[in-house]
Amino acid sequence: MAARSGIPFPKYLTVSRLNSRIGLQRVMVEHICNALENICCGPVDFCQKLSNGTVLVKTWAANLSAAKLPQVCFLPNNIDVEVKEHRSLNQGRAVMHSYDLAKHSEAEILQQLQEHNVISVRKITRWRQQPSKKHETGLIILHFDTYPPPSIQLNGKIIRLHPYVPTPMRCRNCLLFGHPTRDCQRPSACLNCGYAKHLNIGEKCSRNQACVNCRTRKVPHSRHHTLDRTCPTFIWEDQIKAICIISRVSRRRAISIYNSQLPRDMSHFSEAARLSYLKAS
Repeated sequence: MAARSGIPFPKYLTVSRLNSRIGLQRVMVEHICNALENICCGPVDFCQKLSNGTVLVKTWAANLSAAKLPQVCFLPNNIDVEVKEHRSLNQGRAVMHSYDLAKHSEAEILQQLQEHNVISVRKITRWRQQPSKKHETGLIILHFDTYPPPSIQLNGKIIRLHPYVPTPMRCRNCLLFGHPTRDCQRPSACLNCGYAKHLNIGEKCSRNQACVNCRTRKVPHSRHHTLDRTCPTFIWEDQIKAICIISRVSRRRAISIYNSQLPRDMSHFSEAARLSYLKAS
């Protein structure tokens, strides 16, 4: 994200109404922006009303921290609201690559990087069968207490950081994207054909391969394994996830951004998925 007025990163705030079940749905966004500009002593980029009745605010106020935020501020018509820092948008994760840290533990790496506002470290390893042990990849996931910088200096070297985009969430029960296994209320699905599980333990499915996600969304070229990385639905979900993290927007907004980048004759998901499949194959 580009710097603005000498301020490297934006600050995201949430504004919630006190002692009311209505929330801020009936309050004009302009009133909230004007009040917060006086509090933050800096420009407010946007105010967006959320479905839970709160308002998400993006500001470029310099040196703004939770300690400097007022617990309660007053909007017009004597409306009491509470201003807090957003729990996740002001933090971020990034990936660094360094084989020099392969012999160091995660605790030792964290101790070296605490001055860069790193709060947790996790190495990415791969399992090798011959010999049977974990193999260092040199990739390390860093969790920052602030917006991740583009690079950090470690042991006299400047190491470039890349945004960490996790794999799209997939249920291990029904195999569909978008929800964890613990919240699934659908029947278990077969990995090979995508239909409800019809095999006993140790048996193999003899039906033709079919992806349950592509068939559910009526995407062409659905005759592939559900876990295939060239699956057009998987590629689409991965791109939407990347837009959400890099641009720091909601999923609905990310889909809108993705669709706006498509050619005019390709405004439907199935057409975009077909193009993704052809590029991957």
